[in-house]
Amino acid sequence: GNVIFGAGASVNPASYMMVPTVWVNNLMDASWWMQDQQPAINGWNGNTDGDGTTDYIVPGTLPSGNAGLVWRAIAGTGGNAAGGWNPGNSGSGFGNSFAVNTSRCYRFCVPIRRVSGTGSAYWGIEGGKVCGLNTTTPVGNPYFASSTALSAGRWYLFVGYVFPYGKSGYTHDAGGIYDMLTGQKVASGSNFNWTAGVTSVGTRAYQHYASAGAMQWFAPPMVHLVDGTEPTLDAILASGSVSGRNPLTAGNASTYIANATIGIAHINTASIGSLSALSASMGTVTIDSSGHVKGGQTAYSTGTGFFLGYSGGAYKFSIGNPAGAQLTWDGTDLRLTGQVFGSMSIAAISDIGGTVSAGTNKLLGSRTATVTGGTGTLTYRWVILSQNNNPSTRSCYLSSYTSATVYVYINSIANSNETDVAVMCTVTDANGRAAVQQFTVSVLGV
Repeated sequence: GNVIFGAGASVNPASYMMVPTVWVNNLMDASWWMQDQQPAINGWNGNTDGDGTTDYIVPGTLPSGNAGLVWRAIAGTGGNAAGGWNPGNSGSGFGNSFAVNTSRCYRFCVPIRRVSGTGSAYWGIEGGKVCGLNTTTPVGNPYFASSTALSAGRWYLFVGYVFPYGKSGYTHDAGGIYDMLTGQKVASGSNFNWTAGVTSVGTRAYQHYASAGAMQWFAPPMVHLVDGTEPTLDAILASGSVSGRNPLTAGNASTYIANATIGIAHINTASIGSLSALSASMGTVTIDSSGHVKGGQTAYSTGTGFFLGYSGGAYKFSIGNPAGAQLTWDGTDLRLTGQVFGSMSIAAISDIGGTVSAGTNKLLGSRTATVTGGTGTLTYRWVILSQNNNPSTRSCYLSSYTSATVYVYINSIANSNETDVAVMCTVTDANGRAAVQQFTVSVLGV
């Protein structure tokens, strides 16, 4: 669900702020964050040198990928104190100061995004109110984390802990900077203990040492008492992470996937402009790190199956089994080897001719068709196409015209002129594949 901060008669419905439930029980009161609001008027003291730096609450894209309101800091010409906030409370009721109990532990978080330009991002706490970790020595300028290496257009969660006064045995492990797209920790940070007698504290979030015009966004900060009721750090990171913990929708796919490392994600529908991957396994089909698409074959012309990709200096393709039937493209030649289903060819291997004399029903000759390939029982069909124009010859006919060997007869021969007869054989296999070949049967008369 969502919690709406700042609901009331004076709130502009077009500008109120909706935030995830991970901000429930947040000690930092951001209810006054409304569009085009200038932060300084509500008691969050600005971080500026008076060099033209500006801070405004403006519409932006939150870590979740949804639209929301962000604190926008734009660096002035000096760039040293280039936006953000300091501790303080002007009496507005919305100030950056809240009560704490030094016998308790608190977690401090703020999402920060580098939009443009260069500069340093800082997340800290009010000076002198915390001690070095596991000590009772106050720290005058305490920061939980800082970075000059934030990738532009990407949200990072800055995290720090303050532990009970006078206690020890704590570590800096949970503090630091986390990438909110991957959920991974990308930089270490510093944690602290409370100073004795502290009753209230404020936070510090800066853009500092920035190039003129550099822009940095802050999403609403979060301070939670660590007592088991606070949202887990994993839950906060899940509001922006694409590690499978947060639903992926068509509306946030581009934000989540851009430059993200995805561990295990379940995606029903997504619109993706471009995708780069080292490898992928999709059932029985594999795309390896070299860009080869394979199924069964482990490399070009290796094994039974198929291969498609760049190999040995050329784009190649192979399908089948190199020990049997296979089709290959090696970058130069297309080759078909082995017996291919339904492929046939016909060749004549004999021509039985003979001498004939005048009379009737004389054998001119024969042809035997030899078939290569084909599947199952073969069916033969011979037909006469033509005979020469010798006016003395008569009509021909065929014998055994449904067998592999055909015999050609002529009704009569009146002289010894040569006679040629053109015949055609059509062979069909059990799968309906056919091959056709034309032959000439010749005989020299006597």
